[in-house]
Amino acid sequence: MAQNLINTILDALNYPRRSEHVMRTIAIGGVLTLVSLLVLPAVLLMGYAVRVLRGGVEGDEELPRFDAWGRLATDGLKAFAIALAYVAIPYALLFAAAFGIGDAAGMVAFTVIVMGGLATVALGVYATPAALTTYATDGRLGAAFEVATLKPTLLDGRYVAGWVRAGVVLGIGTFIATFMNVVPLVGTIVSGFVMFYVAVVAARLVGQAVGETHSLDVAADESPVEPPLARPAD
Repeated sequence: MAQNLINTILDALNYPRRSEHVMRTIAIGGVLTLVSLLVLPAVLLMGYAVRVLRGGVEGDEELPRFDAWGRLATDGLKAFAIALAYVAIPYALLFAAAFGIGDAAGMVAFTVIVMGGLATVALGVYATPAALTTYATDGRLGAAFEVATLKPTLLDGRYVAGWVRAGVVLGIGTFIATFMNVVPLVGTIVSGFVMFYVAVVAARLVGQAVGETHSLDVAADESPVEPPLARPAD
């Protein structure tokens, strides 16, 4: 299992490099990452993540391009809405509830609310990549919130494995980028490109994982039904 984990991550790490336009794409993505505190670059990056997720599901070996900017921005805005609904809003409600009950409810109620809120936030963090991928492949914003569509993916071990792999890549990449920030200016610039690269790899891993669950579902739906055995003549 450990070897399979490593091989899958290594393959995803090489995924951007297999494209002829990798340098141009990394250059644009790195610059957008460096200025991602601004709204528009962040939206464009989210839109690009949607494309990578879609490519992962469809098994596309070509790195998506930064083009069709209007569509990219539209996808990014919708992706932001999905992420806010799954993570930011529950997190805000958690703090509002926790600090709004005051001393009247007591420590027990405070603990219950905080623990329940943290569980909700954790579930949102876990479900957000699946919801974004569902939107990426379906094209409907509402598809990201359809329980019947998301539930099989969220409960599938392949998605769990993909989510963990993506988390490992993001964790290592964030550590490296943080370490690079020790070097003034140059380190900060390089860290932006590193973070974009690992974000692409992480999205690829999630897309592949969701694609695996979908492919098996399709295979099951399309499996031939054996005709009933003919009854022997009397």
